[in-house]
Amino acid sequence: MKNPTLAVILAVTLGAGSSAHAGARAELPIVVTNPSPGVTLVSGSFQGAYSAADTTQLIGCTNEESPTEIFISCQAVVNSVQYGCIRMHPTQAAILAVASIKSSSFISFATDCSFLSVSNSSENVELQPED
Repeated sequence: MKNPTLAVILAVTLGAGSSAHAGARAELPIVVTNPSPGVTLVSGSFQGAYSAADTTQLIGCTNEESPTEIFISCQAVVNSVQYGCIRMHPTQAAILAVASIKSSSFISFATDCSFLSVSNSSENVELQPED
């Protein structure tokens, strides 16, 4: 190549054989807050829990069904302390929110089951090992 500047631009633009990951990424460990008296809010992502220095962290929710009832439950562990709630007769929105949970989810729930939020975002996707 006669133009060394063009060679440098091409190498940088094409990555010169290396791979890159674009986009925002968040490793949000599980956080426990008390936004108002008597209310405990637990929030976090799977990737954040997995990457946390606290090796006891976990978070998740599930839909359960028995022959007579449907309920959802959410649980988390932070510093070996367990948090959770079980909601009998959940709303359809709550059932769908729990059903939408995947590895890219950020979950927030109140321990009295008065609040549940599931956000799915590319920020929470675990990076795959490079070949």
